[in-house]
Amino acid sequence: MLEGIIPAELSCILFHLCREYQTISVIEVSARIGSLWRVINVDKCNKPPDLNPIEKPGRLYPSMKAVQSWALLRYLPLAIGDMVSASDLHWQFL
Repeated sequence: MLEGIIPAELSCILFHLCREYQTISVIEVSARIGSLWRVINVDKCNKPPDLNPIEKPGRLYPSMKAVQSWALLRYLPLAIGDMVSASDLHWQFL
């Protein structure tokens, strides 16, 4: 799950938000994740790497360890949730 399905689904959600609807850019996502990691006290060592542009859904680069995928899954709503419409079906899936 953490090394296959979750990164693939996160990639699809981010592709939808960044490329299809242009709600947020990958650079903004990485910046917000970095800002969040500067203030949290838990999971400091599990910070996901800065994301590369997502060319197609299903591939998240760079690849991450399972604990990094888990941390990204848990903290992504805190990092960018204010920029995404609550009615977006992809976001609701997350």
